[in-house]
Amino acid sequence: MDDLEVAGERRRLLEEMLPQGWFHGTVGSVADRLGCGSIPDRWERTPDSEGSNNRRNVSYRIKVPGVDGRTAVAAWARLQLPAGMQFQLLSTVDFRVDFSALPDDVQKDDSSLVSSVRRLSADELGEMFIVAWMLATRSLPLAVTNDLLRMRPAGPTRVELHIDSERPPNLGHDRVLGLMDMIDFTEFGEAPSLLPPSMSTSITTPLVISDHQVEDSVMESLFYMTSSFGFINYK
Repeated sequence: MDDLEVAGERRRLLEEMLPQGWFHGTVGSVADRLGCGSIPDRWERTPDSEGSNNRRNVSYRIKVPGVDGRTAVAAWARLQLPAGMQFQLLSTVDFRVDFSALPDDVQKDDSSLVSSVRRLSADELGEMFIVAWMLATRSLPLAVTNDLLRMRPAGPTRVELHIDSERPPNLGHDRVLGLMDMIDFTEFGEAPSLLPPSMSTSITTPLVISDHQVEDSVMESLFYMTSSFGFINYK
């Protein structure tokens, strides 16, 4: 992939595509449902502290304001071409919610819990992963090529799904949040008594698959991941 680079015209194409994609619309829908302000109509290049933008790197973000203008919902899209000891093309999409910046986000009887109406639903979680998968594997690589199959893989293509709390026990200070505080996992079965602050799973998959295959892969992976971390589903 040494001949690939993020050319100016391709970066401009990506900047035009980001606000028009399904991921942008899904972020806006979730932000609206959570009571946030309007999603901006364009993505911005990140500061260097969050990601590089040069001939081998792409890093963009979008931020939606909440209470007192604080960022409540945000997303990042990054692409990194192989360089040095990094032999793989990395395409990553992050979605984050600061529940403390949401209007009426906490229950009055327990300041450590997110209001049940503000938790992300299983449908929202699945939809976010589906559109993030499509952005990472279809849109972001357009910054370097129109032909994904031209990029000779260093190994099997792998997609990873991660769910994390940035305020786990011992690190959450005065506001500790577990995954079940932030996400309604009811659809995935009976919850374990103790859930770690992060869950993840990895899928080996062809680079180019259909929308239906992406949807099936995400939902199967979510059920596999939650069952691996102790959720009991009798269906």
